[in-house]
Amino acid sequence: MREKTISIRVNKEMYSFLQQLSIRSKLTISEIVRSILNYFFFAYALGKLKVPMAELMKEFYEKYVKPKETREPKTR
Repeated sequence: MREKTISIRVNKEMYSFLQQLSIRSKLTISEIVRSILNYFFFAYALGKLKVPMAELMKEFYEKYVKPKETREPKTR
């Protein structure tokens, strides 16, 4: 079967995350995204995706975004 190309747009933060992950893992961004899609495909097909997206986003916000917002500003 011939491979197909999929193009996607991501925000700056997602791209920066993928770049850093690429550097650390020594994989290309394309390889990382293909791995993510494969993981999602298998998990979805097997009924392993049980947590709704809204719940995941809330947990992510609470863990990674909210702590940054509550940090005290640095003084010089």
